[in-house]
Amino acid sequence: MAKTFRGITNVFLLITGFLTCPCHLPFVLPALAGLFAGTAIGAFIAEKTELLIALATIYFIGVVLYFLRGKKSAGAGRSAEGSGALSSIDKKKERLSA
Repeated sequence: MAKTFRGITNVFLLITGFLTCPCHLPFVLPALAGLFAGTAIGAFIAEKTELLIALATIYFIGVVLYFLRGKKSAGAGRSAEGSGALSSIDKKKERLSA
């Protein structure tokens, strides 16, 4: 259950991080403003664009750091040496020498 929740969280963060990427904001914010035109949310997006860009950029950096930290800790303390694990190249060399 915990792995499923982590997987759903990672997918959510990946999609929202992609949408809040600073290079995508010039396309996403006008699309959202047009989608919510005539509503309070649309007026807020149109009025507070700079604030939304700043918040989205901070969120994007947080998502990138989350995934970088996850990649680093996933491989921490694990090494192929001494663990009996062979790389695919080592396995091919063993087959050819046998």
